[in-house]
Order: sequence, then C-alpha cells, then structure tokens
Amino acid sequence: MRLTDLLIHKKFGQSKNVDIRKECIVFQDINAVLFLNEWQICNLDEFDNFISHYNFPNHKEFKQKDKDRVRNNFPKPQVLLTKVEQDHNVRVALALYPKELLTGNTLLHLRSINKFEQMDIRYFINYTSAPINEPKIVKHEFYEYCQSSDILFDCNFINNLVSEFWRLRIVTLKFEEFIMLMYAFDKNQSLSQEELNSLVTSFKHKPKQPINSTFKTI
Repeated sequence: MRLTDLLIHKKFGQSKNVDIRKECIVFQDINAVLFLNEWQICNLDEFDNFISHYNFPNHKEFKQKDKDRVRNNFPKPQVLLTKVEQDHNVRVALALYPKELLTGNTLLHLRSINKFEQMDIRYFINYTSAPINEPKIVKHEFYEYCQSSDILFDCNFINNLVSEFWRLRIVTLKFEEFIMLMYAFDKNQSLSQEELNSLVTSFKHKPKQPINSTFKTI
C-alpha cells in the first residue's frame, strides 16, 4: 500500500535536532525557537494512546492488514501542543523534515506540499467537508507558510458508538531546506484563526547566546 510506505518514510525521516525546553522549543536545524507563551507541551504518550484506540475509516483500499500497518507506522509528531486553557479541545502536532524527503528530486512548491497533505489525510479520517484549496503563501520574517481550508471530520474510536466532531487545519512552513508540517485539531472550533496565526508566526531566530533552561533533545 503506497500510503503505508509514505507513513514509514515520514516516520524515519524527521529532523533529530529538536530541544524541548521549559518555556520554548529549539529547532537546531532551522536555527529557530518557538516560544510557548499561551501554549503547553503534551506528553507524546497521549498520541500513542490516541492511535491505539482510533478507528481508521473503512475505505475499500484498507484491508485489515493495511489498517494494522498504518496503526503501527503512523509517524509520531516531534511536538504536541495544547492551549493552556483548552484541555482536550485543542491539539497541534508538529514535525520537521528535510525538504527533499517530502519533495524528492522534484521542484515541488510549498503550496503543492500542502495540497498533497490535504489529499493524503482523507485516507485516515471520516471527513465530512474537506475541499482541497489553493493555499495562499504568506512570507513572514525568515520563513514562509500556507494553510489548508477547514477539514471537518468525525472522530471515532474502537468499540465506541459515539463519534466526536473535529476540525483539522494543515499548515506547511518552509525554512530554507526544511519543511515543517503542522496539524491543528480542534473540537467545537475552539481554536480561533487568530490564535493559530499567532502560533504559526511565533518562530524566532535562535539567539546567539544559549537559552539557559531545562531541555531534552529528540
């Protein structure tokens, strides 16, 4: 299954130079710092628990062995964030990749990368409304980014007859030779576009002097 191979490709292709600190996240490969401000870091065990219970859609392309491979190889984000006051209503997953891992030998534009992400995600969610848009490129300081339109979907869990209504927005950011994939999930549309914009534009050049704080490196 091509999508499973794509997931494995992403799973093992992430940048490794990410320092998670108390008040910020340092992405060494792009010489950038994301200050958390009104955001906080979630334990990635939460992602593992979600994937283990998530009920993937019954597409005709999905045989049971395909579902098992997808579940076992779904790439874990490097960072999982939530709004301080939102608890389980907002999650933003981030992962940084060398550009060529997503584009291969092509000259694939940032806008096209976003559109491919929009197309691929349809295999993994029960979407109810998800037009593939032509995302507008925004230049901001030392990087540029673009965002999908709203992707609305029903989130179902194994052995649970009640589904939850969620929204997904995919943001792709280009830092010279690296691409960051950002997936913003919110329940009941509790993450405003202004709040998401504020997060997307919070990346700053890494200070010349090291930031003295507790950290762990991925």
